[in-house]
Formats: sequence, structure tokens, C-alpha cells
Amino acid sequence: MATGDKYRILCTKRKELIQLIQRDPDNIVDELLALSIITEEEYNSFNQKEDIVIKIRKLLIHIQKKGESTCQQFLECLEILFPGTNQNLQPSGHGKSNLFLFYFSFKKR
Repeated sequence: MATGDKYRILCTKRKELIQLIQRDPDNIVDELLALSIITEEEYNSFNQKEDIVIKIRKLLIHIQKKGESTCQQFLECLEILFPGTNQNLQPSGHGKSNLFLFYFSFKKR
């Protein structure tokens, strides 16, 4: 099982990631498909889920199961859609996590 830095971010920052993805889950899943991070079948499966939090949680677990490289691609995708995300998701010890401040400052725009 993958245990690299990007994988750990998905583990330790799960709540922050769920809140971030809730802002535009369909666009994120669309982008993951466009970048070939998920397959067409996986895309259709995620889009069938009705509860948004369950959809996001299953997406994060699925990304983690694919390993460190996919975790990195996923975080790069989030960075494209929400600039500044990766800096705010750094594990403790790499600076303060300001994702909540980032989220609320972006929401006010």
C-alpha cells in the first residue's frame, strides 16, 4: 500500500478535502476523467451516487487505492481548479494549514 507524502495528505487532510471538493464535485470528477486519473466506468459510478459526502469519501478512498502517483495527480488536479490548495494541505511540520481560511476567503469573492 502506498505511504508517500501525497497519500498521507489524503489521509490526514480528509475533512479539509471533503469540504473543498463539496464546492464543485461534478467539475472535479469531470477533470479527473479528462486527465485520465479515473476511467469512464469509474466516472459513471461516482456520478450515480446521490449523497455528495458519500460520493466524495468513496472518490478519496478510490484515489488512495490507486497509489502515491494517483494521489499526486489528484492533488495537482485540485491545484489547477483551486489554486493554492496544495500549499494549504501540507502536513503539519511543513507550515500551518490555512485551508479553512483559504476556503472562506475564496467563498466571499
